Amino acid sequence: VTINSSDMMTLTENIVNPTIKGSIEGYKVDEEDNGLNGAVIGLFDASETNYTQSTARATVTSANAEGKGDGYYRFDNVPYGNYKVVELVSPDGYIKSDVVLTATISQNNQVYTLNDLVNTLGTGTIIGQKTDEHATGLAGATIGLYDSVDCTNLVDQDVSADDGSF
Repeated sequence: VTINSSDMMTLTENIVNPTIKGSIEGYKVDEEDNGLNGAVIGLFDASETNYTQSTARATVTSANAEGKGDGYYRFDNVPYGNYKVVELVSPDGYIKSDVVLTATISQNNQVYTLNDLVNTLGTGTIIGQKTDEHATGLAGATIGLYDSVDCTNLVDQDVSADDGSF
């Protein structure tokens, strides 16, 4: 503000409006609501449609946060405005979610809590054949599938058919 008059002195005062900033938080979970660590989550401007790490305003990785548990993620110091939150990389063994969440920061120090981002466990089929040294199928062999951690936990099993297939 500047006031000029022939009989008055000049007064100049800068008026500064602080930027409104807030936080956006959420959880990465599986279908049973268990928190999942290791997902890369991106924060995007509301107008963005190309969801990559290079187009994101910021990225974070879901992790165990003290008092928050597994799968927690948070973006801090987010300026006033509208945003999208998208999973960019899923945790190992899970199918990436294609859900786009939206958030709005409209008040200073606001914490906007999103709905959970849910991942589905990736599954597949293993097909094989039990044979002898002459490549003849062997019936009745029990085939076990064990976890990859310590190979002591039997996950599934099958018995080979007449041609040795399982």
